[in-house]
Amino acid sequence: MNDTYPLSEEQITAYRRDGFISLDDVFTGQEQQELRDGLATAVESESRQVQAMAGAPPRTRTPYELIFNQKVNLWRRHPRIATFVNSKRLGNIAARLEGLPMRVWHDQALFKEPATVSNKTPWHQDAPYWPHKDRRHQTTIWIALKDATVANGCMAFVGGTHLVGVLPAVDLVNPQDILQLAPHISRSNQK
Repeated sequence: MNDTYPLSEEQITAYRRDGFISLDDVFTGQEQQELRDGLATAVESESRQVQAMAGAPPRTRTPYELIFNQKVNLWRRHPRIATFVNSKRLGNIAARLEGLPMRVWHDQALFKEPATVSNKTPWHQDAPYWPHKDRRHQTTIWIALKDATVANGCMAFVGGTHLVGVLPAVDLVNPQDILQLAPHISRSNQK
């Protein structure tokens, strides 16, 4: 995990033009299994802790929690996760794509419930939800731990939206169409 992932100049150029890139095999084999197992263990452990809180009454999940089951900053509490979050491989990828030194703000493990509820995530930019003053060079690295296909809800992007600046935050529970917030963005850029 401390090696350098091969990126071509064409990939870096495409990332800077489109605002996203799909990279294959960043973690493979045993590393990928270790990350998957580490996350499962961390999430199970933290879920048990919440359930075991003495006297805590059961609570109804919020509308946001119906979209995502989310755990943040697992790397601070779980050394197996820290190994990946702080890996030189990921840091090097982010820095080379952005052309700037990068630092970790947080990790975020997101789990979607089976499609028994409407849990489609609307088009949005991540930056409006974050507290940073300068939002121009923030990079999200999304790692699918199961095969992600169009049929089961893989990520999709509208290319070039990073070049229009930070758009207003979209209410993820009652979303408006991001293309109405930025009508100059073409739906033909969706990938």
